[in-house]
Amino acid sequence: MEALGYAFGHAEETLTARPATRFEADTLELDPGEWVVQILRASYFTEDTPVHTLETICAATRHIFTIGQVGGLDEF
Repeated sequence: MEALGYAFGHAEETLTARPATRFEADTLELDPGEWVVQILRASYFTEDTPVHTLETICAATRHIFTIGQVGGLDEF
């Protein structure tokens, strides 16, 4: 993409904890009542043009979500 003149600008993620659907529970082999975390990620070029989206569903009890912050970008 850089060869075409595009540069990565930023990405946004939304994490939502919720009860699993029957399909998710079966596919992920969850225990009864186990929740999932749905992660929606959108990546954008510097002009705020969307370039990539990704949805991930995972068992809430099997994952740790580590959040980091790049130095010099102290925006909250």
